Amino acid sequence: MLKSFKKTYLIIFIPYLALGIYLFYRGLIVPSNGFMSYDYFLKNSFYFEGLSCIIVPIIIIAGISLYNKRSYNKEIDPAQNSIKGEAEILDIEQTGMYINELPQVKFILQINIPNKPPYQMEHEKIMNSLILNSLHIGAKIPVFVDPTNSERILLGYYLYFQ
Repeated sequence: MLKSFKKTYLIIFIPYLALGIYLFYRGLIVPSNGFMSYDYFLKNSFYFEGLSCIIVPIIIIAGISLYNKRSYNKEIDPAQNSIKGEAEILDIEQTGMYINELPQVKFILQINIPNKPPYQMEHEKIMNSLILNSLHIGAKIPVFVDPTNSERILLGYYLYFQ
């Protein structure tokens, strides 16, 4: 988790924690002489609101952290978890779909990675038109392949232009 997210969590959590402690403390100091039902309900209300201000943000932050951890683990990290290879472009065609005015492109690639036989695969990617115009059939670009699932790849076309 990035430091900025930790700071955001603290900025969100600390005011709620302070409010929860204050409300719980108010529940402790409300007199309960047993004669008035209002005092009983007021005391319970302070306890409930105080604990809610403490527990709910903890549950929300734990859920967001778990979601971020699972999302991060699904992505390929080219520097650590993948095998670097080379992909030869056998065919390029636009699918006709645009997302944020960027075309989706279907590649047919031949993947060559060390210690494994070459294989072909289809890969769809949303690309900038300027990069797309620079790629051509027969071009060889770097590729990062997930060692556990050879269908999960990350094209290193940005390395192709350096």
